[in-house]
Amino acid sequence: NWRENMNDRWSVYDNNGNILGANDSFFWGVDYLGQYTSFADIYNGPITDDKGNSTMLPGDLIYGDWNEDGVIDDYDKHPLHNRTLQRPLITYGFSIGMEWKGFDLNLVFN
Repeated sequence: NWRENMNDRWSVYDNNGNILGANDSFFWGVDYLGQYTSFADIYNGPITDDKGNSTMLPGDLIYGDWNEDGVIDDYDKHPLHNRTLQRPLITYGFSIGMEWKGFDLNLVFN
């Protein structure tokens, strides 16, 4: 439903309630999960190519099976990033610091 629905489900609003971006303003893609390390991983993983993974080799990329149907295809694509804002919608961060006898330590987490 979220792929075909155009009812502003993925719209981005500013503080005044104005729409900044709609469904077509997002980058779509698949999740990267790592790399295959052996042929056993390839045989037990989701189907990535149209030949039953027979062309895959260790070192090839592993993609996430978003809809869990065992096949990596266009239906596994989902919104990754908003083109309109070009920044994350929410960011988190904190810092902590201490000083003792002339030594100080400051840590920043984002």
